[in-house]
Amino acid sequence: MRAKLVCYSLGKADSTTRRNFHRELYGYTDVSCNGKYVYKRKGVLDTVAHKKILDAILITDNAKPIVKLLREYKAKIHVFDVLIKFKI
Repeated sequence: MRAKLVCYSLGKADSTTRRNFHRELYGYTDVSCNGKYVYKRKGVLDTVAHKKILDAILITDNAKPIVKLLREYKAKIHVFDVLIKFKI
């Protein structure tokens, strides 16, 4: 099966930028009104089949939405074509 290996680095981005990026990529749990309401906010990876290999390294079959988000945050991006034996 063909897939894309996406490697990225945010470089010297500050902690606020990193947090916002990870929230958009992975999603987060939103708690309001002293824990009375809990919402799961979806990220980009909730809509794309993927496998997380290491920090900042993902294997996916559709890299376009991930690369688009990475470009918004001006990250260094490396995308490789790979052949894998398992299903994502």
